[in-house]
Amino acid sequence: MRFLPDGQRIAFVRINLADEDRNALMIVNRDGSREHKLIDDAVMLRCRWSSDGSTILATTAAGILAVDMTESGPSATLLPVQVPSGARFSHPAWSVDGKHVAFSMALPGQPFDIWVANADGSGATQVTNTAGIDEGVESWGP
Repeated sequence: MRFLPDGQRIAFVRINLADEDRNALMIVNRDGSREHKLIDDAVMLRCRWSSDGSTILATTAAGILAVDMTESGPSATLLPVQVPSGARFSHPAWSVDGKHVAFSMALPGQPFDIWVANADGSGATQVTNTAGIDEGVESWGP
């Protein structure tokens, strides 16, 4: 669960225990009003607001999803991170300036390591490489 930077709305993932391919990215006002689904795309457990509140990062089995919160409604785009097929993603986070994203990614047969890419998904670079240990990004701060 993550609050919008102004504290007015909360983004969270609603887990479908019967079918995790039906997890949903949700949003609700902090008083519990106006709960609604943004996307229903097998979203993993974590999501993060951008510092300006315009975009939410989430991960799916297919990769990192950027959900733009526009006036006309949310628009989801899969970031084109160039990785081998079968990679798994988790723990997305924005850089403080919003120009980069950090995330955990496991290549086939490997544990999760930390990666960084440009906000558009280009230029993915592996940051950690710890054999046999999963690593997850919790936050990216100054």
